[in-house]
Amino acid sequence: MSRHENSVGSRNCECGHVADIRQSKRRGRYLYSLCDCGNNSATKEWFQNIWWHTTTFDRDVLKPVNINDDWKPKVTEPVTEKPSEPLTKVVTESLVDLTEQDFNAEPELAVPQSGPEPKRRGFLQVAGLLLMVACGMGALWSSV
Repeated sequence: MSRHENSVGSRNCECGHVADIRQSKRRGRYLYSLCDCGNNSATKEWFQNIWWHTTTFDRDVLKPVNINDDWKPKVTEPVTEKPSEPLTKVVTESLVDLTEQDFNAEPELAVPQSGPEPKRRGFLQVAGLLLMVACGMGALWSSV
């Protein structure tokens, strides 16, 4: 993506391209990102901290209101624990279960049970109910 005159810096986007970072002129002075994959104008503290701490700024920038100076990205450690049983054993046991089933059998169709039909409210019943509610609301309104 080509640099724009309003860009205040750049950072590597999650898609692999270089994203332009710009700053809003509105209240809060939030940062927002424009890249080939799209734009992101999230104002949540998490996004703002990522952009503030990982952007290479080209010029002076006002600090957005929700920046935490003690913020550090969460680093997840890789899992070093080995699984208790090999994955191939689990997969082959699942395949055995599938092959033991009889695929030529006719599927059982669920027959809906017939029960009492639900009551249907007529138009006049609904209109009467609405009229009673309106009269009740009018009586409450006039007594206040």
